[in-house]
Amino acid sequence: MTKKIIRAKGSDACPRGHYALYDHPNCNNSVAGRVLVADESVGSFGEAGDGSMNDSVTSVVNKTTRTLQLYEHGNGTGERLDIPPGGPYDLREVRNEKGRGLNDVVSSTRLGDPPSSGLLDRFRRLGYQTAGGSVDKDSGKGQGSSGPLGGLADLGFVASGGKMAGKDTQSEQVAAAEKAAAAKAATPVVYAVRILTADEHEAGTTDDIHVRFRRGDRESDWVLLDLKGERDLRRGFDDTYRISAPGDFGDPKRIEFKTSGTDDWLLKWINVTSPDGKSIWHCPLLNSTKVWLTQDAKTMDDKEDGYYWAVNEVSLFLGPGEWAVEGESNPDGEAFLASGGMLPPGQGA
Repeated sequence: MTKKIIRAKGSDACPRGHYALYDHPNCNNSVAGRVLVADESVGSFGEAGDGSMNDSVTSVVNKTTRTLQLYEHGNGTGERLDIPPGGPYDLREVRNEKGRGLNDVVSSTRLGDPPSSGLLDRFRRLGYQTAGGSVDKDSGKGQGSSGPLGGLADLGFVASGGKMAGKDTQSEQVAAAEKAAAAKAATPVVYAVRILTADEHEAGTTDDIHVRFRRGDRESDWVLLDLKGERDLRRGFDDTYRISAPGDFGDPKRIEFKTSGTDDWLLKWINVTSPDGKSIWHCPLLNSTKVWLTQDAKTMDDKEDGYYWAVNEVSLFLGPGEWAVEGESNPDGEAFLASGGMLPPGQGA
């Protein structure tokens, strides 16, 4: 029996008779990342050697003959999503019968019974048609996808047991997967980042502030916050920026800022909206406090007490929702308290 976490990329990381959970889209195809590989149920990811994989799974391959059950909480509890043999499956796009998705919220797994032919066929056809594919009603064969990721859609249809003229051989499947993954990675996606600067004395800044996203050990490029001809990050300003990331980056887990000058900046609130507008995140740390970003810790001696602060760079955890959620996770709050009010650069994953 096997359950382990490795660093790898591609569906080949999943041996026959196993399943694999990846922490980046497209089976970590663009960059090596964490992969949980198992041929048995996993009650918690700590059992596999790395509890930090919890709530970080975004793509799945199932090379067993059984239904893979993904659970929202540990020990097979919470919302459940059934994954039939095949893949790769993008958890940003898959929903259960209640319409719920489990992207970035998987905490345990179980191997269930072999899927019924009806379940497998429904899953295959629904996913394929959603991606722009069509299925011949008489033969049941895929007729090709016209969607923007047609190659990947065709591959998923075939990998899960569907038949498609001209794409039934392994070499064609691999070629289609490589082409689709490369095309997606080459097309950036754009997030809307809303930033509120505090309306307090010296809260605004005239310095250059850069921003980027982090997901696990993967980072997007630094981008200058610049509204082109308008004043940025002034006292009391509510600014929205369009920030790009690689097409296969996945949902960001953190947002990071860095300053390049000596004019301190007081951050009040952040919202990040996904490219499709369906998901929005906030920073739980900012629910009850604000954060100073400074180049010189000595300048904090002149500031009012009760705020957190960071030197040069700050990394802030993103939680789901536009506003605070009662009882939500706030790992930054714990880190700030442990450090006496200063957030260590690069905090968290």
